[in-house]
Amino acid sequence: MDDDQYQTISKRAYELWEAEGRPHGRDREHWEQVEQEVLSQQQQQAASAPDDADLSLPQEQSETMAAASSPASTALPAKKISAAGRAKKAKTA
Repeated sequence: MDDDQYQTISKRAYELWEAEGRPHGRDREHWEQVEQEVLSQQQQQAASAPDDADLSLPQEQSETMAAASSPASTALPAKKISAAGRAKKAKTA
């Protein structure tokens, strides 16, 4: 348990003790109750936090980026020749 956790639990247990009318001999009970609450909150936060694996790009985005970085995608598009252009080329050849 780090110092921040200790301080959080200590403060909250004290508040709980006061809220219950400062009963004698219940300090351990208050401490354990608050400790469970704090640990439960930390587990929920850890479960909802994204893992490193979750930070990867979605499949579609990943494929798009891979295609954009391939040499074939940097080439100029093929020149379209119309039927008239093909006929003209055939006459000159």
